[in-house]
Amino acid sequence: MKVKFYYNHPLNIDITTDKDVAVYIDRFPVKVIPGGSIRIIILEEACRDDLVLLANKYPSKYTYLLTYRDSLLETNNKARFFHCINTWVKGYVSPWKRFSVSTVVGGKRMANMEGYAVRHELWRNRGRIEVVRHFYLSGHYKWKGANYDNELVLGDSKTPLFDSQYHIAIENTSMNNYFTEKLIDCFQTLTVPIYYGAENIGEF
Repeated sequence: MKVKFYYNHPLNIDITTDKDVAVYIDRFPVKVIPGGSIRIIILEEACRDDLVLLANKYPSKYTYLLTYRDSLLETNNKARFFHCINTWVKGYVSPWKRFSVSTVVGGKRMANMEGYAVRHELWRNRGRIEVVRHFYLSGHYKWKGANYDNELVLGDSKTPLFDSQYHIAIENTSMNNYFTEKLIDCFQTLTVPIYYGAENIGEF
């Protein structure tokens, strides 16, 4: 039987099971669970407070809730601790590191995610950093003007970030248990992270 995944688009994967299984990643089902089936919700993004409210309001619409959020783990008897961690760096061969610090700043701003503001504040004060720095603007954002005074623009690959010995990794928000590829990519590439994010990161 195929397990149906609902993310940005439906995806069917063959897994041996005699149950009808559906997995929703950062999405919430509309209908009540059909009899004899299993429905799993995975909360990945920290910004989806709307899904937290739905999960608490409609527990009959899922079998398990996989999450890292303390508020759900403490109060929701269907919640199980889970981290949906990945990496954006593949096949990286670490060179001799440059004694420098790197980071990347995008154009997004989200009022309820303070990490965006922290990145922009770091960008505005980049001239005060005395060690060699390689600060990049995200190539996924259409910047006004030409590279902001010839600053570096990161392409589709993140690997240039990790040629530096140190990397400033700023999560979108500081929340217990919440860490992403921003940190994992540093470990993948033997780069020392200067980290803003999960206050309890030492537990992991």
